[in-house]
Amino acid sequence: MKSFYKLAVQAAFCCLSFAAAAAHAQGAALPAPDCQGKLPAAKSHTVAYLDYQNHSGQITFWESDNYCYADKAVWWEPGSGAYLTQRASVYSPLDPAKDPQGTKRPVVIFTHPNGQTEKFMYKESSTPSDNPYATSTLFQSVLVQALNAGYTVITLEFRHPVASYDAKLNAAPGNTDIRDGIQFMRYNAGQLHIDPENLFLIGQSRGSLNMLWGIKDDAAAIEVQRPWRSASSKANAIWDYQAQTCYDRSTVESSFILPSSYAVFEADPKFPQPPGYKAGCSLGAVGNSSSIPPMVLMYDEALANISAVSLQNYCSTDWSSQYCWKKLKWHDADNIWNTWFDEHDANFGVAMNLAYGNAGAGSKLQVCYGVAITYDDPSGTWNGYRGFLNFFNQYRTLPAVNAVAPFQCPQVKHTPPPT
Repeated sequence: MKSFYKLAVQAAFCCLSFAAAAAHAQGAALPAPDCQGKLPAAKSHTVAYLDYQNHSGQITFWESDNYCYADKAVWWEPGSGAYLTQRASVYSPLDPAKDPQGTKRPVVIFTHPNGQTEKFMYKESSTPSDNPYATSTLFQSVLVQALNAGYTVITLEFRHPVASYDAKLNAAPGNTDIRDGIQFMRYNAGQLHIDPENLFLIGQSRGSLNMLWGIKDDAAAIEVQRPWRSASSKANAIWDYQAQTCYDRSTVESSFILPSSYAVFEADPKFPQPPGYKAGCSLGAVGNSSSIPPMVLMYDEALANISAVSLQNYCSTDWSSQYCWKKLKWHDADNIWNTWFDEHDANFGVAMNLAYGNAGAGSKLQVCYGVAITYDDPSGTWNGYRGFLNFFNQYRTLPAVNAVAPFQCPQVKHTPPPT
């Protein structure tokens, strides 16, 4: 009966997604925002889980869900087949209703990777779970660590210049949501019990768009109808896993792709950008910013050469060619893989490291390679979020964390997979 119920729910969701897609194709009006303008009352969660060493753990936290931010924008998300909203979830280590007035906790703003990951319930397995938090790498890696250290965590649902691009509109979907979310949360710091002077960004894959607005100059401005725009858009420090440092198609092509693969790259629907479309490029922002933030970039891929960008062959999304299938195999004892260009290519980090160096800010960036055996690897302590609190604590303003050891990239020895 339980399995039948889950199948029925899945079938209903598919039908709703199909209906939404059909309505969107016909040009139906956008639905109302799926969020609340006033911070919702927090609900308590107590979650039991197994940590990476297979030890049992438990955490209690409070969540205020579906909190509207910025302009409450609604958009059609092609990859999800659904309408999404500028909404946030606020996670606190303490009950906000009993929190003393004037409490100011440091805050981590999390920008999620693609998929249903906004609420830390993402898992590698497609097997249904009655405890989706307990099977979530993101929950254990980000939320549990931050809450246990006394941080508040805010997640954003946001538009992405590539993933959210809607070919029917043939217009920019907007890539400023993260910037607006930072300003909105900082402006409302009092009711959120957060310290506006201790705000940090952490993201993965799609969420590494956060670095664009972390690097750009402060966007604070006076707007009568949007008073939250007066708050700063800058962060104390940024941590990104599997980071994409540029989305502008022409820059990606000329900076990372071998000319022999240009045609395949240009035909790939993952980059559906018409001429003149400006998706955004963090690499270009570095040299034009007066305030470059401290940042750590983490990559699964272990590059042989991290001193210069290695142009890559480009494989299309279907992996149908014989060449691409051969490249799926790890090819040396140290597991240096991905010798084609992909969305998480570690050469993105190499290029950003060079950009920071050229701007005279090389000491502000650390790029770590080969940090996990597989994407989001939960086995052991070596995943893409290991050490982020240690790094953030280095850049806390008063009251600072005492005796913080400087962050260092993890040194991982990979074992080749069985043949």
